[in-house]
Amino acid sequence: RWPLLGLWLDNLQHAQIESQLQIWRQQSHQRRIAFVNPHCANLASKDPLYRGVLNSADLLLPDGSGVLLASRILKTPLQENTNGTDLFPILCQHWQKDGASLYLLGGRHGVAEAVARHLLGKYPGLHIAGTHHGYSTSKDTPALIEEIQQSKADVLVVAMGVPLQDNWIACYQEATGVPLAIGVGGLFDF
Repeated sequence: RWPLLGLWLDNLQHAQIESQLQIWRQQSHQRRIAFVNPHCANLASKDPLYRGVLNSADLLLPDGSGVLLASRILKTPLQENTNGTDLFPILCQHWQKDGASLYLLGGRHGVAEAVARHLLGKYPGLHIAGTHHGYSTSKDTPALIEEIQQSKADVLVVAMGVPLQDNWIACYQEATGVPLAIGVGGLFDF
């Protein structure tokens, strides 16, 4: 791990992340993956609660060229740029082979469904356990948690932007019962 503005990021290669997922799959603990780009680092430097949520993730991965540049300036170069856009297809291939099911949460109405169709076309056999837009109110949260819980998903992919997605996962993952949650920012829109 290496420090960036009070955050402790994991300096790993894609293959090491995949190996970690295999190990976790054999365990019964819930796990959480978060990404840090410069915007996240700046927010976390001013918000101790958000910084704590990020630092408590099981994997806190550097995301993007700004963090890559910071690692070089700090003389702790990244082994690999683990940004979500590049890593997500690798993870989908892993989950496809592993037989994992995904619940997609986030984006405007219809976006998560479109992402599901795209993923099913690109990764035949990948199981999508459910989808939901990311604009729920606190009044809707209990029903959403119940829906995710009933889906029996192995992976919860949350695209709500930061800090909302990471705070949401930290607050509600346990209630959903999903073994692995990952916040992916604006990935659904990409």
